Amino acid sequence: MTEFEKTQLTKQFEPLINKITKQFIDRGVGQWEDVKSMAYEGFALAMNNYNPEKSTMTFMQFAGFSIRNNILTSLNNELRTVKLSAYAQKKAVEKGDAIFNSISIDTDWRTGDDDRSVGVKWVKEHEKLSQA
Repeated sequence: MTEFEKTQLTKQFEPLINKITKQFIDRGVGQWEDVKSMAYEGFALAMNNYNPEKSTMTFMQFAGFSIRNNILTSLNNELRTVKLSAYAQKKAVEKGDAIFNSISIDTDWRTGDDDRSVGVKWVKEHEKLSQA
């Protein structure tokens, strides 16, 4: 496939790329430009790896899976969320520790910087109990 054909195919499938990107953005995952870039990478992988003779899927199906998979893989490598179970929260409260309800760590793989921005939602159990 020539570069011109790839460009034309990318323009043709732009609505699919935007739709999948919007699905992730609507869930509050990432920034538009970052997720769309991941979507384009997935589409490029689909163009390079699709073999109609071996695949039981249409190119549109294959591209959709490839785009979603690339976004999820990229987000997994860049964004970590750790959730504590109710049991772990209860044990922390029993020990008198302040606990995290969840921790989101947003890493920027492009800089390679170890000083990463961390968004943390602090929840102290006694505050939760006093509101109940």
